[in-house]
Amino acid sequence: MPHDFARLERLLLVAWPARETQKLHGWTLLTDSGATGRANAVAPLAFEGAIGAAIGDVQKHYQSRGMRPTFRIARGACAPRDLAEVLSARGWRPSQQTLVMAAPIATALQTLPDPADITLGPDYPDAVDAILKETSATPAEYEERRGLAQRTPAPRAFALAGTASVGLCVVVEDMAGVFLMRTQPAQRRKGHARRILAALLRFGRDAGAAHVFLQVEASNDPAIALYEGAAFKTVYSYDYWREEPRR
Repeated sequence: MPHDFARLERLLLVAWPARETQKLHGWTLLTDSGATGRANAVAPLAFEGAIGAAIGDVQKHYQSRGMRPTFRIARGACAPRDLAEVLSARGWRPSQQTLVMAAPIATALQTLPDPADITLGPDYPDAVDAILKETSATPAEYEERRGLAQRTPAPRAFALAGTASVGLCVVVEDMAGVFLMRTQPAQRRKGHARRILAALLRFGRDAGAAHVFLQVEASNDPAIALYEGAAFKTVYSYDYWREEPRR
């Protein structure tokens, strides 16, 4: 199943919008409160200008907001192509490898259970708050993810398994993006996430999407196993590049 890496990256920017987005030297700079990765990093999908000056301007942009300058570099969709090498030579290092996985919706649905007990709706439900708070590392992360979820564009659907599990599907062009897959710790390993995923994929299919994509940290083995069991395959990966403090 071939995919255009750069197109998936562009769809991700639309489906999960940061509070502030601006162009600089062709790059897309995302800025929110600084609590999460994707919404507070440079997406280098196109480039123009002098690389040294451009990196300096990125540093000024984030440092002026009290944030650590960060590039989110997708392998296979990066401009200029040698950006990772340039950053490495300047003392920047990668971390938090994240996989972008995708699947044909029809194929994935064949592997998933009936989501009859899952509720779906376009509006951010109050029940999400309790799950987000429980599964966020800090109050700041909870607040930022809450804002991101509320800003997602239509067509979209939030899926809930009572007060145990939540997920979100956002349809952009002919692709469905899955986000916010969270389950209360005491409710894990009970099949909630699989039913949530099934409900979201049905929504995506009915909204005109033929394929689905999502992101998952490379270290999250249980989630990767869930998605691989639903016919998802890794399309590419990205890392967060940050400048290491000088000693």
